Amino acid sequence: MIDPLGKLVTEVRAALQADGGVWPVAVRGGDRYEGEATTSGDVPPLVILRRLNTVRSRYATGRYRIGVTVYADTRPDAAELYGRVSDALHIIGPRVSPSGVAIYISREEVGAQAGEDPDTRWPSETAVVIVHAATQVVTA
Repeated sequence: MIDPLGKLVTEVRAALQADGGVWPVAVRGGDRYEGEATTSGDVPPLVILRRLNTVRSRYATGRYRIGVTVYADTRPDAAELYGRVSDALHIIGPRVSPSGVAIYISREEVGAQAGEDPDTRWPSETAVVIVHAATQVVTA
């Protein structure tokens, strides 16, 4: 089964670099665990995408729920950064990576919710994105 998370991380990185944002942003997949911010070198602004679950169909497609967490130095910056991430992922149609990962559509399922990381006190925005993608590599 193909995991589209790597393609989504690449797309968000490219979109944030291309849109001329006011600060550099780190984008990665996976989770940030308690105390990890200081040991991994993560500092805001930061975007973390993680796969929450997958429902496969018998037609070689899957529905992936992707958690999106955005951290920034201030609440307004977190909201702005989430808007930029949302622009990169919401209602974006078919695309195929060079390695054959096919994503049919991605869209927000749960819109951004403001919060604060309990460990670092960084302002955050969290959301859930639904991705409909192939579960097998697509070739031309």
